[in-house]
Amino acid sequence: MIQVSHVTGAARFQFAPACHRKGAYSTIKRAKQAASECQKKGSGPLFVYKCPYCRDYHLTHQNYGVAQ
Repeated sequence: MIQVSHVTGAARFQFAPACHRKGAYSTIKRAKQAASECQKKGSGPLFVYKCPYCRDYHLTHQNYGVAQ
């Protein structure tokens, strides 16, 4: 079995196809900046989480105890 943490590039999306449709940010700082920009445009509260599949950061409207 291939460990997802060792998969890089486009191949990682075969493990998490939903990641391909989401915005992905390589740093938490950039993800928080993007969340702030979206909120200024009226998107409502956004939270940042680290994806266990692609290991990048994504944004969500759900607060499951993740960084804001």
